[in-house]
Amino acid sequence: MNQLECFRAICNFEPVDAMPLWRFQGCVGGFYLEMVDRWREEERFPPAQSNDSLLTYFGMEQPELIPIEMGMWPPFETKVLEDRGDRELVQTASGEVVLQVKDNARYCSMPHFVSAPVKNRADWEALKGRYQPDPRRYPMNWNNLVERYRCRNNVLRLGAGAGYVSGYYGRLRALLGIEHLSVMYYDDPQLIKDINAATVDFLIETLDQCLSEVEVDMIVIGEDMAGRNGSLISPAMFREFMMPYYQRFTAFCRAHDVGSIWVDSDGDIRKLIPLFLEAGIDGVMPLDTVMGQVDVVEIREAFPQLLLAGGIDKRIVEEGRSFQEIDVELERKVRPMIEKGGYFPGPDHAWTPQASLPNVIHYVEKMREICGLT
Repeated sequence: MNQLECFRAICNFEPVDAMPLWRFQGCVGGFYLEMVDRWREEERFPPAQSNDSLLTYFGMEQPELIPIEMGMWPPFETKVLEDRGDRELVQTASGEVVLQVKDNARYCSMPHFVSAPVKNRADWEALKGRYQPDPRRYPMNWNNLVERYRCRNNVLRLGAGAGYVSGYYGRLRALLGIEHLSVMYYDDPQLIKDINAATVDFLIETLDQCLSEVEVDMIVIGEDMAGRNGSLISPAMFREFMMPYYQRFTAFCRAHDVGSIWVDSDGDIRKLIPLFLEAGIDGVMPLDTVMGQVDVVEIREAFPQLLLAGGIDKRIVEEGRSFQEIDVELERKVRPMIEKGGYFPGPDHAWTPQASLPNVIHYVEKMREICGLT
C-alpha cells in the first residue's frame, strides 16, 4: 500500500499491510532544534541536518501541506520591541505582544503573552479586514500544484506553516487573550459570535476554490482549549459559542468530500469529545498524556469510531529512561490500538529537548516491530 492508500484505510478502520510511523506537522512527533544541537555536541548526531531529514533518517512519514495562507493578511510586522537580556518583548505576525526567550525557534519555549490585539469591538472592526479572502493567499504556482495533486500517492493536509485551520476558540484566544476572552463571553457575547461568524465566512470563501479543485485528505482545526484540569470553557458555552460555526464548517467540508476533519487541542479534552463528534469532527490529536492525563486506550474504549493520533508519553525517551519503559508504553498502547484501527501512533507533541538519541532509536525500532515494518 502507498501512503495515501494506507492513510485512507486507517481512517476507515480497515486493515493495512504495515503501519507507517506518522508525524503530523505542528503536533505529533517532531524534533526540537535544541535537542538536535545537543546530540551534535555529544557526537551522537545521526546523518541528518534538519527536522525533515531526521524524519527521513528515522523512516517517518508526514502529509504534504497545501500552502494556503489563512492567517492575518497582511500580517503584522514581526519585530523586537524591547531587549530584556536573555528574553525579548516581541510583536508577532498576528499582532500579539509576547515575552519570550531569545532564539525561540531553537528552544520552542512557550512565551508569556503580554497583550492581544483585540480589547473591544472597535479593535475588532479595525482588524477584521485582515481576515478576508485574497488571491495572494494562494501560491503563485497554484495551477501547477493542482495538476500535481491530481496524480499523487501521498496524503494532502490543508494549511500553510504548521498545517492548522483556525478554530472557534483558538482564533478568539489569539485575538483577545485567554483571560480577556473568558470575561468577554459574559460582557459582550455578541462580539464573540460575530468574530466566529466572520471566521467561518472567511474560511468558506477562502477555501472554496481549493476544495473544489483538490481532493483534500485531512483538515486539522487548531484549538488548544484545555489544560490539565479540563476544558477552558464549559460544554454549555461550547454549544452556544462554538457548535453552530463548527457544524457549518464541517458541512462545507463534507460537501467538498474532505477525507477527515480533526481537532488539535492540548490538555484534557475528554468532556469535549462528545461535542466535537456532534459538531462533525472525525478525530482528535495529540491526546495529551503529560498535561492532560489523557489515556488513548481509555479514549478508544469510550469512543470506538473516533480517529486518534498521538497519545504516547513523550517523556519515555528522555535521558535516564530505560528501554524496558519504552517497550511497556508501546506494548500497552500501540499494539492493541492498531488492532482496533483508526489510530496513528506517535508521541503527544514533539519529543522533549531531554530526549536521548539511543532511546529514540530504540523507540523507532520497537515501533517498527509492532507496526510490521521491515
